[in-house]
Amino acid sequence: MNIGETLYYFRKNRNMKQREILDYSSSSIYSKIESNRQEIRLSELIYFLKKTEITEEEFFEYIDLDEEQKKFRKLFKKCSQNPKDQILKKKLCSYDFDWQNVSEKKLQELSNYVVMHLYFSKYWYNISPLTQEQIRYIYELLNSKSVYFQYDYILLANTIFLFTTDQSKNLFMKVFPLKKEQILSNTTKSFISSIMNNMITKSLRNKDYNNAKFYVSIAKEQEDKVNDIAYKIIINYLENLTKHMITGKYAYLEKVYDCIKILKDIREFELANSIELEVESLTVKEGYFPETATTTMYININ
Repeated sequence: MNIGETLYYFRKNRNMKQREILDYSSSSIYSKIESNRQEIRLSELIYFLKKTEITEEEFFEYIDLDEEQKKFRKLFKKCSQNPKDQILKKKLCSYDFDWQNVSEKKLQELSNYVVMHLYFSKYWYNISPLTQEQIRYIYELLNSKSVYFQYDYILLANTIFLFTTDQSKNLFMKVFPLKKEQILSNTTKSFISSIMNNMITKSLRNKDYNNAKFYVSIAKEQEDKVNDIAYKIIINYLENLTKHMITGKYAYLEKVYDCIKILKDIREFELANSIELEVESLTVKEGYFPETATTTMYININ
């Protein structure tokens, strides 16, 4: 819903009339705001929330401030489920752009470009894999930032496994530990989980067990800050997978599959299936690599 529709939704469900909302002003002003003919000021929004007894968090959960990005994510998921659909493909490819113009693009557009080329380059001839020049550009862009926000996290989550070991570690340490003053949305928490997942499994795939243990310890230190059940399950899975890879003990692998089962139980099927494939590719005996396994890290568009 847009802002006007959201205002209307809460007002009607509180059984309030328009004149009761901004009672210090004329009802015609509020009517224009609710019909999207006039922008709402911050002071008016705060007054509305107090009158309707709605929290700001709850209010903004109902608003689609970026409908275009929501459309992209929905289209991306449809294409990933049916990459042969030419109509869907044409729509998604409209978000592609000439890399020569990358400096003119917003971070959101760059992030969309990256996930498209990472995922669909294996299906569509007109979508090429990322080049070393592009990877270098992305690294330098992320490295230039002192503070990360949601689209920075998205870009890092989906590219951290492409960088060298030193580059990945450098960017990881720029982000973690999370700063006390940071406020994380549920979407941001999802991408922080992806960063941890891709960073630790990258280390395990390279048999860099010391760094894997180090990243697990950093990840566990963020649990209170992230405060998300899915994050805790993922970190528990990564900790036990790391212990299994180091010791070879089957008990740790059992705990890994317990985590996968929990993710499925809470209906995080996409994440659970991705993790299951990753576990297979990391733990299978040499020479017995299953057809279902994958070396592609988890790509997250949320």
